[in-house]
Amino acid sequence: MNLEQGYYVGGCLRPTVLSFSDSYVELVRAGFEQIIADDSFGPAEYERLTDIEFPAGKA
Repeated sequence: MNLEQGYYVGGCLRPTVLSFSDSYVELVRAGFEQIIADDSFGPAEYERLTDIEFPAGKA
């Protein structure tokens, strides 16, 4: 995801992802679930990897 898409909150990304095969959608979903469950991965790590910053006080 590029920087512009990372900040976009209009909701069009979901239908785009869901237009792929069920197996791809499941891989994306499983990846997000794994990240959410990993206590060592948080906003700071996400910011480091993507250069997308969370607003102050929301991290």
